[in-house]
Amino acid sequence: MAAKTIMKRIAIAALSAVILQGVTPLDSLNVYASENTGASYTALDLYTYIQDQCSTEYTLTEKAETFLEEHDDFFPASPELVIPDEMIDAELDFRHINKNPSRYGDKLMRISDAYVIQVQEEEMEEGHYLTWLNLIDGEEQQYSVYYNGELDDVFEDDTVEVTGLPLGTSSFENTEGGDTLVVVLAGCRVNNID
Repeated sequence: MAAKTIMKRIAIAALSAVILQGVTPLDSLNVYASENTGASYTALDLYTYIQDQCSTEYTLTEKAETFLEEHDDFFPASPELVIPDEMIDAELDFRHINKNPSRYGDKLMRISDAYVIQVQEEEMEEGHYLTWLNLIDGEEQQYSVYYNGELDDVFEDDTVEVTGLPLGTSSFENTEGGDTLVVVLAGCRVNNID
């Protein structure tokens, strides 16, 4: 088990550096939201903003934009919110999204038993945080999850279950000189299962 953990960390060392460093405070997003809606920013506003500001470059799929707009209350989902089973694609995994990201984003996906390689919190505005998770699943596939809020009980080396919306894909140069593809998710729920 320890050797597997060490190998995972070595394989992803390149990503461990500064994913959130490119994120700047949400002041411009707040100004946009208050001028255009009179309310705080929406999930669509947030994930559009992140796509343009983070070093994990991705492009929101049209389906993801529509889902974020129609289901703003899912990001994040309160503990009381019941997510209907038909809104979660139980068969969806990394391979599907990697093959053609534009076909997805109209349903949530669930990743069980994902290992937390890295977790970072960034204060986006006073008292409001964005949490970024670098995860690897049992098939050695990687995910970059942006969660709109704090995850007080999730730490590096934990195992989590994530329900999230696939936003698109991204990649980074790995330590072997090649590229590693990651699926980018908007975190709906993240539960520590350790």
